[in-house]
Amino acid sequence: MDSTAPSGGQVVDGTETGIDFDDGSLTTMSANWSGFSDAHSGIAFYEYSVGTTPGAIDIRGWNSVSTSTAVTTSILILNTGQAYYFNVRATDVAGDMMASPASSDGQAVLPTLTVSVSDTELQLANLNINNTNTATTMVTLTVSTNAYSRCVVRVYTPDFLRLV
Repeated sequence: MDSTAPSGGQVVDGTETGIDFDDGSLTTMSANWSGFSDAHSGIAFYEYSVGTTPGAIDIRGWNSVSTSTAVTTSILILNTGQAYYFNVRATDVAGDMMASPASSDGQAVLPTLTVSVSDTELQLANLNINNTNTATTMVTLTVSTNAYSRCVVRVYTPDFLRLV
């Protein structure tokens, strides 16, 4: 008779080792795990949760994934600048559940930045010695990001425009 709960393994953020950021999605994250075991009756199923601290379920409560050792979960509400942790627990065939889940080391939403200019061409015509090699033109610059609390955008030119 099996009365011993499974032992925990390692939970890794993302779809491969070494992922500290997701792909910029504010709704989807992934994790995978290995090393969970139960010597007496075997693993019946895994459950995962997502939280803002190790072991927490404040983002996504416990969900079964059968015996799969990887998950991509969606329909989350995530913010940039916040760490998220995947938690995994195993239950063996005899019904014994791990007392404490194993947790990942956390991942964050990678902020994305989109920049676009309204015109396809920027013309600075009439640059010559008579107007001191200067010209002014107006363009519309649009910047958007998924950054949660703040974003700093700096636009610069690495050098002056010159006649060649």
